[in-house]
Amino acid sequence: AAHTVTAAGTKTKKKKVGTLAALLRLSLPDLPLLSAAFVFLVLYAVAAASVPHFTGNLVDAVAIDRDPDAFRRYSVMLLIAALASGIFAGLRGSIFTVQMARLNARVRRRLFDTILSQDVGFFDLNKTGDLSSRLNNDCSTVSNALSLNINILLRNTVNVIGVLCFMMALSWPLTAVTLASLPPTLIVSKVYGRYFKTISKKTQKALAEATEVAEESLSSVRTIR
Repeated sequence: AAHTVTAAGTKTKKKKVGTLAALLRLSLPDLPLLSAAFVFLVLYAVAAASVPHFTGNLVDAVAIDRDPDAFRRYSVMLLIAALASGIFAGLRGSIFTVQMARLNARVRRRLFDTILSQDVGFFDLNKTGDLSSRLNNDCSTVSNALSLNINILLRNTVNVIGVLCFMMALSWPLTAVTLASLPPTLIVSKVYGRYFKTISKKTQKALAEATEVAEESLSSVRTIR
């Protein structure tokens, strides 16, 4: 029994990896967009990490050094860093939004072509409402999830590297104390991720069933009346 469970788990993992690989292949045409988004992401991370640095220097110039020239200089730097982070964040978000829409259209087109290529028996086993729901809702969910995950993964990775560099430069003992709180946070995130995944699957299934019932009811109104 244990061997059967292990084999089933391995098969499920391979299936997930294969699905992810297929989605990543569908994203290959958007590689130039993703590259541009990554560049703006790095620029945003540098600018965003500079904001607290210049803020600290600004406070020191006012409260400790009492240097008007330093205050003006750091004020300008802080303003530039804040504006740059906002601009780069907007460009990054816009590019990822475009990439998400392109991937969504590509996934829907691929699924639609696959549905049309099936034989008649397939449509006897699968109702029109269910297929419509999969085509409209599931494609959006999958493509949006992939694009958002790529966005979040790249953003968090760059932010973590940038913040760690600043923290290590300021004080490595405080950095070590801060990193000690990461394991509990990761455990909570893992548990929440599994729960959210389960809820998402149930939501998609319920949405498909509701769409199927609604479409069949509306299509049968003339017959019923």
